[in-house]
Amino acid sequence: MEKRSIGQKIAFLRREKGVTQEALAQALGVTNQSVSKWESEQCCPDITLLPPLAGYFGVTTDMLLGADEKQDERALFACLRQAASSLSQQECLALAQRAALCLHTAVLEKGAVPWDRQKPRDYSQWGFSALSEPFGVTIAKGNAVFFSLDAPKTRNPAGLRQLHQTLAPLADFAVLRALFALWACGNAGNLETLGRASGLKPDALEAALEQLPVVSEQAPDGAVCYRLEGCAQHIAPLLALLCAV
Repeated sequence: MEKRSIGQKIAFLRREKGVTQEALAQALGVTNQSVSKWESEQCCPDITLLPPLAGYFGVTTDMLLGADEKQDERALFACLRQAASSLSQQECLALAQRAALCLHTAVLEKGAVPWDRQKPRDYSQWGFSALSEPFGVTIAKGNAVFFSLDAPKTRNPAGLRQLHQTLAPLADFAVLRALFALWACGNAGNLETLGRASGLKPDALEAALEQLPVVSEQAPDGAVCYRLEGCAQHIAPLLALLCAV
């Protein structure tokens, strides 16, 4: 990981806080030119300014000085785990989504794609944003965020064949509706529940379910319940990311 200078860190923290160089200068009792010189690495802030700088941004002086950036990363992860420990599963998932969206934003701000400062900083307001490079992929659409560091496997015929076998049945609109109905129902439901969610008639729904990786189980009331296999429960959320409108 490339180590950032104190000037780069001040510039990053100031932008994250959403304040101008003038506002930071006023808070510290220095000139605008001083802040500009720090950020352009012409000089460093006086050592007596480090505690108020750290306090202003809500970080430690060690973080500003880069004493142990790996430790900062570990501390960040520990804070996230601590924050999640008292949350319900639903609240924990919401926290993870916000953290993922923040990291997605950070990746795009690295200059891999044009960054329009006129657009809102909250990428969830964009509707859709994505980066796809040989070294990795990140996609955000509404409240969904996806990351992958896997290199493209376009030269693997076996992998492409498996992908084709997975996607081919979904070319049938009824099968696609059945898949998304299962997702909407928590990946399981009986014909009545799935029929309401999909809008399909019973015969069409049963035919569509036969094309999906589902297992059928008999509920205590005698009704047959269809459950999407665990290995396929990621398909509908990922397909939803393909639609950028």
